[in-house]
Amino acid sequence: QATDRFRNSTEAECVRPCASDYTLSKRKDQGYTTRVSCCDDLWLPTVRMLNMYALPPARQQPYEITVDNDTVTWGVTVSGEIYTPFNVENFPFDSQDLKLQFEYSKQDYIKEFLPGPTTTRAVRKGAGDIVYGWHVDDVVVVPDNVTYMALFGENETAGLLAVGASKMDKDSEFTSFDIVIHVHRLHSFYMMALFAPMFLLVILSFATYTMPLDMMAVRISFTVTLFLSLTAMQFRFNDLLPHSSYPTAASKVVLVSYCCVAVCIPVTIGVYYLMLRANNGINDIKDSFLAREGKKVYKQAKIVNATAAVLVFVTVVISMVLIMLGL
Repeated sequence: QATDRFRNSTEAECVRPCASDYTLSKRKDQGYTTRVSCCDDLWLPTVRMLNMYALPPARQQPYEITVDNDTVTWGVTVSGEIYTPFNVENFPFDSQDLKLQFEYSKQDYIKEFLPGPTTTRAVRKGAGDIVYGWHVDDVVVVPDNVTYMALFGENETAGLLAVGASKMDKDSEFTSFDIVIHVHRLHSFYMMALFAPMFLLVILSFATYTMPLDMMAVRISFTVTLFLSLTAMQFRFNDLLPHSSYPTAASKVVLVSYCCVAVCIPVTIGVYYLMLRANNGINDIKDSFLAREGKKVYKQAKIVNATAAVLVFVTVVISMVLIMLGL
């Protein structure tokens, strides 16, 4: 009827064409397909997005309404920036639940939303990642009925009701549903570009423990070079890491790498002074007691050096395992 009124010029224009990407004409021989029909007489619910942060400048949301006997299908393409909290504590091994929150405030008309089929890809399937840097595991529609108190919390609900944002009270329920997109980060890039080079620098630091114990200058110079290499690498990839209020797995790996390389310096200084004592005793030919004590101190220096290397290795292995497990 709305289409006929438009074609007969009873109404000047069609307020809601059944398809957003088609221009209606008044030709009466076109039939009543979706692309050429007017849907002014159809009732469509006003479904709000609760966590929409920003819409694109054009604000054009393509839609299509199909009527098949008593069934009305309303397809809408929604694009924009959605607000959803992230937990990056296990970065880059983290997974996220991205929520799109929808609601309809009057239960007199809509009692509940029924979930329908979903897909993890748009338009067509092909090779490559679904989303840059992420893998979409699945998409789930979760219907629910919630209250303002449960959704916004006590403080925000009180503020909304105080300024007259809603005629409902804090315990009134409204029909809602969430579209939950389960994704996990593709961490191979960070493993190859950040973790592997840092791990190699830590492995190189063990060369310090194989150098002569009395070559303090060489050992410290080598350690400082590795430390500066770690610093340069951190600055290179700092923008790729999330800036959060809590440590992430990546920041823990960086910290462990710094500590394992830096510990070479106090170990080097300690064994060097033990070697000075040992050499002073061994070189004193006149006093056999000092010579024996010098040999003992020399053995102690070698034990300290070897023990430090073992402890650093064990620390690296345990730390990496715990970080990978998210502990």
